[in-house]
Amino acid sequence: MATTASALLVARRRGLAHIGDTRIYLARDGRVERLTDDHSWVQEQVRAGTLDTEAAERHPWRNVVTRALSGGEEPVVDLRNIPLRAGDGC
Repeated sequence: MATTASALLVARRRGLAHIGDTRIYLARDGRVERLTDDHSWVQEQVRAGTLDTEAAERHPWRNVVTRALSGGEEPVVDLRNIPLRAGDGC
């Protein structure tokens, strides 16, 4: 079994940790920005330019995750600093 995870760290070190396809968004000043990129086969193809976003939405492999927490190998987690402001929503 494996799972995806996204976490927002709000204490002294403000940032996020992300693995898989569970997304984190930031709502600020009336706008919403996606902060994470999916770790999926289809998203990797979009980043490589071999698949466009419209085709990716319908692709039969759109839910195939390429990174997850599995209890086996050491996970590769994306880390990002996010300076939060009063009124932000995540």
